[in-house]
Amino acid sequence: MLDDCLASDRTYTMNVVLLEDNTYEWSRPFVQAAVEQAIEEDRQTNIDNELNFNLTANYYGFDTTMYNRQGCGSSTCEGVAILKLLHSKNEVGCVMLGPSCTYATFQLVDDEIGLNLSIPIISAGSFGLSCDYKPKLTRILPPARKIADLLLHFSKELLDFKEPWTQVYVYKKSTIPPEDCFWYINALEAASATFSSSFNREMLRGEEELTKALEAKDRFSNIFILCGKPHDVVSIKSMVEVIPEDVVFILLDIYNPEYYVNTTSSAGMQDVLVITLPQRNYDYGSNSTYNNTINDYVAGYHDGVLLFGKVLRERMLSKQRNKGSYDVPLSDNPFGNTSFDGMGGHYVLDEYGDRDANFSIIYTSTITGKYETLSVFDTSQNKTSVTDTIPALPWKGSRLPGAIPENSEGLNMQDVIVIVLSLSVVVVTAVALIFYRQNRKERHMQKRWSHIDLHLIAPLDEKEVCLKPVILKELKQTDGDFTEDQKIELNTVRHPCVIAQSIYNP
Repeated sequence: MLDDCLASDRTYTMNVVLLEDNTYEWSRPFVQAAVEQAIEEDRQTNIDNELNFNLTANYYGFDTTMYNRQGCGSSTCEGVAILKLLHSKNEVGCVMLGPSCTYATFQLVDDEIGLNLSIPIISAGSFGLSCDYKPKLTRILPPARKIADLLLHFSKELLDFKEPWTQVYVYKKSTIPPEDCFWYINALEAASATFSSSFNREMLRGEEELTKALEAKDRFSNIFILCGKPHDVVSIKSMVEVIPEDVVFILLDIYNPEYYVNTTSSAGMQDVLVITLPQRNYDYGSNSTYNNTINDYVAGYHDGVLLFGKVLRERMLSKQRNKGSYDVPLSDNPFGNTSFDGMGGHYVLDEYGDRDANFSIIYTSTITGKYETLSVFDTSQNKTSVTDTIPALPWKGSRLPGAIPENSEGLNMQDVIVIVLSLSVVVVTAVALIFYRQNRKERHMQKRWSHIDLHLIAPLDEKEVCLKPVILKELKQTDGDFTEDQKIELNTVRHPCVIAQSIYNP
């Protein structure tokens, strides 16, 4: 695709597609200044490399204020309409920068719909699972599948500060959440997705189900995953009288650099793990160019320009080194397996053009009361690296609680062990008592016949049962030597299997 752009005499044009309603973080007034600055940065880099080309940008927005559901929820057809307009004006350009809305992007990149997309798309957004593995789409912000894989692998890991978790709650707001949270939670909810199909999770839809789970003594899990801001956690806690001590909130606050700027923990964040992007290269909340509107989406559009310029520059320099000959044609996604630095930090794009990142997992220290980085999760390897080897965690033993609650009404593992051991003792005691009683009876019977030698008593041959009566001959002892009970027993012996033999004097 980019080879066609390089082979033409046209200018290297980017069509920037975004919302025009001024309510989203990636609306045109917030983005355009950042894109223009990135174009100037790229021009200076070209000069340094003795290349004579410049990037240009056209801006196309769509306004959803006329719809009942405003914003990304009404953007399904807007991207396609803009692309048709560009084709009709013969202004398709080399690349499309945006849109950020999943609904709009999906209609552009899905092959089954039948749209023949001739240019690549670089999106600061398009988080949804429906946009996964699209060869002409590059997502410069981490998509939902990366977040789901993070939570899946982190939960199953055995680390110094946690045991593997087998089950979790996932909280889904009843109100319409921000675009990123909508798709991140959707990836955890979708029954066919990797997270729910390979992990035991229970959805909590709305505040009523959430509060009921928090108050239940036999709750399904101690781990509550949600997406939002610190004030969302505070709001949840205000609905419950007491939060159990072994509960952990995992807050997906991916695009909030505040944790690195103001490190003093907010109220209510003591039992919360925050998952967010690593520190950025822009000054959060700064003035001037962006009028206090700099954020990860604006940085994403800015850095999308740098990515496009970088790949073009590398292609041109490669052709110069090979005296103008063409290299092996680029794949459908020319931005895959690429890394570069931008306003949003260091970018690593996988083979599908999706961003990998070293996500920070942040907690509130019980000693300093500040946000501290507990560990870092690398989505390119799906592995956690521990950064705080002696964390001051608020939970018992300064470790994260297990997933399964140890409640007072149910049976925990210690209770089960005690019960099993107690039953074992009872069974062993009962068996021993039975053997003791049997042996005591036998000893008692032996004692009653103790004055007769044992070799004088023998079993009767079965053949003699019906032939011989039991005969007692000339007892050595006189009758006076027997008790009354023994005399009665001797006179009533009729058992066919025993005969007293040779007990007379020879």
